[in-house]
Amino acid sequence: MTDDRTQLNIKINAKIHWLASIFADEHGMTTAEFVEDILHRTLVRSAAIKYSELNLPAGFKYNEENRPVAIPEPLWNEGLWDEDEATRFFRVASERPNFLSRSQTKFWHNYHDETSRNGRKVGLKSFREYWKASIESLKKGQ
Repeated sequence: MTDDRTQLNIKINAKIHWLASIFADEHGMTTAEFVEDILHRTLVRSAAIKYSELNLPAGFKYNEENRPVAIPEPLWNEGLWDEDEATRFFRVASERPNFLSRSQTKFWHNYHDETSRNGRKVGLKSFREYWKASIESLKKGQ
C-alpha cells in the first residue's frame, strides 16, 4: 500500500467520535490513524466474506420481514458515554481518570476537596451540582 494521503471530511455520531478519540489516545495514535486502521481492517475482513452463503455471519439476525440485520455490538468503553457532559465527565473521572487532561484532573480534585470539606458524599448528584455552580461562576466572571 502506498503512503499517498487524501483528506476525508466526514460527519459521525458524537459518541462514536468521542470514544474513538479516547481509544486512539490511549493506544498512542491519532484519531485519524485509528480510523484508517479500522477502515483497513474492515476492508480486509469484508473481502474475505462470501456474500453468496445462505447462513448469516455472526453479528446478524433476521428481522420481522425475514431480512438480515446487524445486531448492535457494544462499543469499547461505551458505558462512559452520556449525552450530558457533566455525567460523561463524572464517569470518565471515576472509572478512567487517566483519560482526563491536566485541567480536568485539577477540576476533579477541586470537586473532591470541596465535597469532603463540606461533609458531602462524592457522587453523581453532588458532582452535577458542583459542575452547574462552576459553569454559573464562569459565566458571571466573564
